Amino acid sequence: MTGIARLPLLQVLCFLPVTASIPTIPAFYGLAGSLLRSRVQAALSVLAFALLPRSFIWLIMGGGLTRSFGLLFAILMLQQTYLLYTLHRTRFVFSTILFAALTVLSHPAGAWFAAFSAALLFLFYGRNRVGLIRSVWVVAGVLLLTATWWVTVVARFGPSPLLAASETGGYAWYSWIRLVTFDFSEESFLGLLATIGLVGALFCVARRRLWLPVWLAAILILDPRSGATYAMLPLAMLAAIGIMGVVLPAVSSSTGTAVTGVPVQEEGLDDRLTVLRLHGWFPRLVLAFVLLHALVSALMVGSMHPSALEVLPAEDQAAMVWVAANTDPASRFVLVTAALAWASDNTSERFPALAQRVSVATVQDYEWLPKSQFHQQVERFAELQACAAQDELCFEDWARQNGLSFEYVYVHEPQVGISPGKVLPCPVRLRNSLLVSKDYRLVYDRPGVAVFERLGGDQCAK
Repeated sequence: MTGIARLPLLQVLCFLPVTASIPTIPAFYGLAGSLLRSRVQAALSVLAFALLPRSFIWLIMGGGLTRSFGLLFAILMLQQTYLLYTLHRTRFVFSTILFAALTVLSHPAGAWFAAFSAALLFLFYGRNRVGLIRSVWVVAGVLLLTATWWVTVVARFGPSPLLAASETGGYAWYSWIRLVTFDFSEESFLGLLATIGLVGALFCVARRRLWLPVWLAAILILDPRSGATYAMLPLAMLAAIGIMGVVLPAVSSSTGTAVTGVPVQEEGLDDRLTVLRLHGWFPRLVLAFVLLHALVSALMVGSMHPSALEVLPAEDQAAMVWVAANTDPASRFVLVTAALAWASDNTSERFPALAQRVSVATVQDYEWLPKSQFHQQVERFAELQACAAQDELCFEDWARQNGLSFEYVYVHEPQVGISPGKVLPCPVRLRNSLLVSKDYRLVYDRPGVAVFERLGGDQCAK
C-alpha cells in the first residue's frame, strides 16, 4: 500500500502530523499580530508558542494526525473571527466560515475549542447588531459546509456517537485547579514561560485587558482533556506581555536603564505598535536566558516525556505483521502489556490497525459508543493489565466476568535495563504460566513479544 509520493502509507501517517503542525507557527503569528497589535510582542509570542512543549507534543504523536489540522484551522478561524468583529468587512464572513468548517471536519475537540473561543470573541468584540447578524451567517455557513459529515452520522447512527464523545472529555468541578497550579505547559525543567505567562495574565488584569486571561481560564475549564494544548495560544501571548510589560521593565529599572519603544503606525489598525529598545547588557542577558531556557526545555522534551514521543518498538511491529499474516481474520486477542494507562499503551492502540485483528481491551474508538461504554472499557483495560504479574487464571476470570471471548493472548514484555547487556522482562509469571498451561500453545516467540493460542475452543464468555 502506498501513499503520497509513493511512500508507504504508514510513513505518510507518521510524518503528516509533523507536517501539519509546522504551519501552526506562522498561523499563530497572524493571530498574535492581530490580537496584540505589536510586532515585537507577536514575535515573542511566536517564539514562546514554538518552544512550549505542550504546543507540539500532542500534535506530533499518533492522535496528532487529526489534532494538528484541527489546531491549524482553529487558529486561522479565530484570526478571521477577530477581524470580522473589529474591521467590519463582509469578506471575513466567508473566510471565517471556511476555516471553521475545516476545523469541524478535522477534529471534534478542535471544533469545540473554536466554538467557545469564537463565542468569547463575540462577547468581547462583536456585541452589536452587525456582529450578531454576521455571527448567524457564520453558524449557518458552517452547518451547511459540514453537513456531509454530521448529517450522515446522525442519519445512520442518530446523535448518540456525538453525545457519547462529548462525555469523554474528563469534565469535573475541579478542572479549574490548573489555573492555580499553572503546570500544564509540560516544560522540561522549571515552567519558566508558564510562570511569566501568569505574570502577564496578572498584568493584563491590572490593566483591565481581560480578553487573554479570560480566554485562558475558559479553555482550561471548558476543555479539561485537550485544553492544555489549546491554552498554549493565550499563554504564549501572555508570556510575551509578561516579558515586555513586567520582566524587562523591572530588570531595567533595577539597573538604572530603561526599556523604550519607537512608535510605528500600521495601516488598518488604530493602536500603535512599538519596536523594542533595550538599554544595557543585563536586560539583554535576562531575555537571552529566558529564550535559551525555553529552547533547551523544548529540545529535552523527548527525554523528559518519553511516553509522549515513544515509537512503537520494532519487535511489536514485527509481531503484528506476523499476526496479520498467520491468524484467522476473525481472531480476537487479549493484549497484556503491563501499561499503567490506556492512553500511553502504544501496543494496544496500534494493534487493531497494524495486526488487523480485534483487541478486546483496547480503549480507542470506544469514545463514540453510548451508555458510558468508554468508561467501562477503561476499567476493563486497567483490570486486564493488572494480570501482567499473575497467571492465566487472572485474565480467564477477567474475560468471563466481562462476557468476552478470545482466541489468542499477546504478551508484550517491556524491557527494563538492569545492567549492560541484561534485561528484566516484566510479566515473567504470566508468560511462564502460559508456557506450562495445557490450554495454551506458544505460536510466536521473539524477544519482547510472545503470542499464545488458546486451545480447546473458547469458553471464556460462557
